[in-house]
Amino acid sequence: MVRTISATQARRSLGRIFREVAKGATYVVTYRGKPIARIGPP
Repeated sequence: MVRTISATQARRSLGRIFREVAKGATYVVTYRGKPIARIGPP
């Protein structure tokens, strides 16, 4: 499941995001409503 998170939220919750990514989650990071990065398992 791909989750969307703002850059500000990602910065505040990076530890939690990394733990969830280690379990298989994928995140799309947005800045001003536009996707700028994807964080996911290797």
